[in-house]
Amino acid sequence: MNHRSMLRALAAVCAAGLIACACQGAGATGDAAHVRHSPGHAAGGTPSAAPSPSRTPSSAVANSNLSQGQTVVSLTFDDAYEDQWRYGAPFVAAHNMTATYYVINSSSEVPYRCCMSWFQLRVLQSQGNDIGSHTISHPNPATLTRDQMRQEICGSRQDMIRHGIADPQSFAYPFGIYNRTVEDIVRQCGFNNARAAGGISVSNDTPSVLNLQTIPPADPYALGAIPVDGSHPMRLADLESFVTASAAQGGGWLPINFHDVCDAGAADFKKCISSYGPVQDTVLSQFLDWLAAAGRPGGAPGGVVVRNVCQVMNCP
Repeated sequence: MNHRSMLRALAAVCAAGLIACACQGAGATGDAAHVRHSPGHAAGGTPSAAPSPSRTPSSAVANSNLSQGQTVVSLTFDDAYEDQWRYGAPFVAAHNMTATYYVINSSSEVPYRCCMSWFQLRVLQSQGNDIGSHTISHPNPATLTRDQMRQEICGSRQDMIRHGIADPQSFAYPFGIYNRTVEDIVRQCGFNNARAAGGISVSNDTPSVLNLQTIPPADPYALGAIPVDGSHPMRLADLESFVTASAAQGGGWLPINFHDVCDAGAADFKKCISSYGPVQDTVLSQFLDWLAAAGRPGGAPGGVVVRNVCQVMNCP
């Protein structure tokens, strides 16, 4: 199935009400149209039976250190692409910020050209970043049996632990698709929270009817996020506009969904910038400059802070 057909199929499933997913604009958003997968990611593989989860969180408690009226921005990066390590993570660290990175295990098992190695992911976690799961092979949850869901979700968490990722707590649904059964399995597998894609604004380009996450969220296993500009390269003005509109609305939690980070000087820049929902490194850097200057002339509105998902959710 080509990616245009995949979009139509996902939109039809959304419309039928069979599953929860983010349907904005022309169809499913988030990574539904994302096309750059490693060989293991594309093939899906056949994961072995997942070990029993280490624990089951009874509830997720949001961070009490966050103040009423703050606008909390979370930088969330899907698929753990190596360009996030090369061109994104250094800017995040330089601004004394941290982010959440969602890993597809099969893409990090060997040093595929697309994605970070386990060593790189361990380094990011040691720097305070939140390393979460995006399943073993990024399947459409609507196509899986309950046992297959457990293999993909519980198996992913246990595999991350085996590779030295300490107690992963955050999860992101492939294609932003989930239902109550998937939510239950994510919780039973030991995750503290789960992020979908979309659900924040009816438009990805312009803040419209914003539905920010509350802190604590109504459902920690159905967190929304905004993929600013959808499938197109992110624009600095649009990134800033969502934060400004969120602050003007009285604050709340604004997770932003990133994919590839592209460097104009890299040999693969043309391919990178034409992928799904990329951001140029200079745009990301300028956005982080603006966030870091919150409350000062030329910066984001006062009360804007940056926290990764686990910092907001007070992960154990």
